[in-house]
Parts: sequence; structure tokens; C-alpha cells
Amino acid sequence: MAIVTVPQLSDNYAYLVIDDGSKECGVVDCAEADKVISAAKSHGAKIVAVLTTHWHGDHSGGNNDIAMNLTFASLPLTFQGKDLTRVMAGNLNPDLDLPDIQQDIAYIRGLNTKPVNWGWYQEGYGLEATDNDGVASHNSYVSHHNGAQYFGYISNTPAVSASMHGLTDFFAYATIMRGWAMAEQGHNEAGIAQIHEGLAAIRTTGAELARPYFLSLLAEVCMETGRPDDGLGALREALVAAYEHENRNYEAELYRLKGELLLRQNGSNTAEAQSCLERAIVIARTQGVKSLELRATMSLARLLARKAVATKPARSSPIYTIGSPRASTLPI
Repeated sequence: MAIVTVPQLSDNYAYLVIDDGSKECGVVDCAEADKVISAAKSHGAKIVAVLTTHWHGDHSGGNNDIAMNLTFASLPLTFQGKDLTRVMAGNLNPDLDLPDIQQDIAYIRGLNTKPVNWGWYQEGYGLEATDNDGVASHNSYVSHHNGAQYFGYISNTPAVSASMHGLTDFFAYATIMRGWAMAEQGHNEAGIAQIHEGLAAIRTTGAELARPYFLSLLAEVCMETGRPDDGLGALREALVAAYEHENRNYEAELYRLKGELLLRQNGSNTAEAQSCLERAIVIARTQGVKSLELRATMSLARLLARKAVATKPARSSPIYTIGSPRASTLPI
């Protein structure tokens, strides 16, 4: 066994505990995941466990990133077993999917296991019929995973996704979330394309669950990438869906985004934009969604500031008081 010290922050350390035979290792007190992962790779070791002596940030701040790195690769790769290399050769987005998991591909393929049936995982990671003595024959899997990464990753691998019967909606949702994340990282065109792909898949199934929310993500990306007309088009569809199916849990955010996009479309749209932001505040307040109320209030404050209007509340009463959130017609 080897113990490797990894400097963390300005005055702390994490530790890698490496098994000499298997090259599996555990991490103790990770504060900066990138340094720990890099150190493990430099020693040819694979991280399989994390130990935290206490939960201060300088001992645990990197745990989530370590877990993300493990879950992203381990589960979807492990159930490919010895077919892994062939399956991954058909991946549709290798530049995004492969750099962080090359080590995992080599490690898991080296186990030379048979591909694991998807049903085995669906049913709670239980034993297979051929397993004896209560020991599972397939290791290196994890029972928790990040949904968007997991399903988005699989959706990029046709040989895998073709066998995932009954999960079409989940793949569509994950494709949208993956596209939004890609756009946030600066991959604008590819991200928007994935969002559209996911939305198209949802439309084919007729699923309405969360469609207004997913369309709001498209509108947000359009706003950030200078496409106000496209963003407003997405919001029109989202508002229609929200009203037709009484799916209003994200309605406040739809109106906030509409106000922001109107301003980006044309600086003279201040009156209509202000109306949308005021409506967003009322809806959020009526629904008791403080986060969306604050978000809309901040957008309105920025608008009023641009109009050189003072908006200092006299006391700790509600910041903005306006009328009923309901209207006789749908203002889209």
C-alpha cells in the first residue's frame, strides 16, 4: 500500500491511499478535486472511495466533484463490460464525453466482465442469477448517479440507448439539461442543438411534464447568446403549454425571462418589459416561491435603475405591490 500526500488550498493536504495490486485508491479529506484526480492519474490509480474526517470545507469541499467524476464514468461504462471499446467507438460526442473517462475505459475493460443487463441495475443493483455466495460478479458500479450526466452520456451512445426501452422521456430531459450545461460552458451552438433535440423528442411522446421549464432553459440560453427573437418564441410556446395544462409552477420565471428578452430585443420595450416583470413578481408571491420572486424583483430593480427611478423601500414591507396575477386573457 502507498500513501500519497496531495497539497490542498494554501496550508492543507489530502491523501491518496493506493492498493499496490489493484491500483484502486481512496481519498482522504479532499478540498480541491482537480488536484486529487490529477495526482491519482499520475500514479496510475483509480479513485473508488472518499473518506472525510470532518465536514469543514478545507476537508470536504472537493467531495462532490470527486463523486461526479466517479458516477459519470463508472455506472454507464461498467455495464458494457468487455464490449466497452466497441460500444464507445460509436459515441456521438467523443470530444465532450471521452477526455475525463479514458482511464475508466481502460480500467473497466480490463476487468473483462460480461456486459451487465440493464434490468439488473433497474431492479436495485441486485445479484444476478449466476452469482454465488451473495457476491456480485460486476464491480466498480455506483448506486447513485447524476441524472443529467448519466442519461445524457448514454443518449450519446447509440449502442446503449437503443436497448433502454421505456426511458425515452428521461433521455429527452437529460439531453435538454446537457445542452443547457454545454451552452453555459460556452458551447453555444452545440448546446442549443441538444436542447432542440430533447424538446423534439418530448413532443413526439406527447409528454407535457416540465415542458415550460425546459423551454425556459432554451429561452435563457437564447438570451445569453444574443437571440432574443428565438427566446421569445420559446417563451410563447412555454406560456401556452403552462396555461393549457395548468402547469404553472415556473410561470413567474417565464414572465421574468420575457421581460428581459423584450429589453434585449429592443431597448424601447421598457413599458411591456416592466409589465412582464411586475406580473412575474405577483405570480411568484402568490405561489409563495421566494427565489423566483427575488429573481424577478432584481430584474425589475435593474430596469428601474436604467430608468433612473429611485427604488428604496421605506421599511421591510413587500418591495413591490401590484395587482392580481390572474388575467382574463393570456398575454403572450
